[in-house]
Amino acid sequence: MLSVLTTLATDERFHKVRLLITSRLYHDIERAFSGISANISMSNYLVAQDISTVVHEWIITSAPMKMWSHLSPLIEEQLCWKAGGM
Repeated sequence: MLSVLTTLATDERFHKVRLLITSRLYHDIERAFSGISANISMSNYLVAQDISTVVHEWIITSAPMKMWSHLSPLIEEQLCWKAGGM
């Protein structure tokens, strides 16, 4: 997939194609797109707030999570922290 995306981004045949690609930070992806892309961080307060809302709702409505209710705050905190804007 990385090869196809770099071809689309660099090959003259696709000069009218514009790509928006999202990913976690991986060195091979950064290396492949260095010099031909701009990094835009998705980690910001509003994204973190949205992730927190979704995680919280999932924790309180998920049947399997009921047995872990005593750990809900810790689980929610870790899931939101590790999400990194994704």
